[in-house]
Amino acid sequence: MPQAALSMCRALIIAALTVSSVAASAQDLSTRERQALSAKEADRVARRDLLSILRPTGKNKRGMLRRMRGIAFFTKPYATPYKGMCREDILTLNYGTTARDGRYEDAPLRPYGLQTSAWFLILSKNFKVEQRSAEFGPEPFDAKCASHSTEEAWFAADDDYIAARGYAAAVAAASRLADGSLDPALCDGIFPTTTCRQAARELLRPDGIASVSRCAAPQKERCFVIDGNDTKATLRIDGDDNDDAPITPASIKSVAIEQYVIIT
Repeated sequence: MPQAALSMCRALIIAALTVSSVAASAQDLSTRERQALSAKEADRVARRDLLSILRPTGKNKRGMLRRMRGIAFFTKPYATPYKGMCREDILTLNYGTTARDGRYEDAPLRPYGLQTSAWFLILSKNFKVEQRSAEFGPEPFDAKCASHSTEEAWFAADDDYIAARGYAAAVAAASRLADGSLDPALCDGIFPTTTCRQAARELLRPDGIASVSRCAAPQKERCFVIDGNDTKATLRIDGDDNDDAPITPASIKSVAIEQYVIIT
């Protein structure tokens, strides 16, 4: 390649890198810089930032319904304040129709509202409820979380706190069920082909957990509900959320199993 062409290529590469660098720095405006923006510019930057963390939606689907009810946007996975736990958020744009006739697939759709939910992924087999740092500055951008896909064993929870402690409770309960030191205190609706212990162990596997939620508990006790596809476990744990006592196998007081009746 002639020297002039090489020089031109080099100049174009440098220019591209410069533009890329400017674009990257423009994304990372400081608090002071953002406060200095006009209302119009602040709105533009905020909308740009929102779009930058959303994955492509892919093809529109209506699921089992005749009319599409919404479109889900997944954020890119990011790290939580707890070591070994990743999170992604789902923003669902709801659609309705103004048509008053019997059309379904052919009814025009109009957006009207939003719903959000949070999903979590545990990276460590020996997960413990351990916070990263008090300030939690650059930790969300930990590369260990960024590369994971939605096909893995994600589970739903209201927030980071419930996700971390509920999952730790499930791991602790599974350990006691496995070594025989704890039997389910209650079984409701378990199919005859499945023992209560088997149902509990299947549910409390890392890939068996669909969602984690908190339930009411008396003083000096914590309670979490672990939901699977057709079974749920109610776990009662010694300790108080206020003093943030660690969750260990010895702290598990009881496991109650309930199997849902699925009508098709």
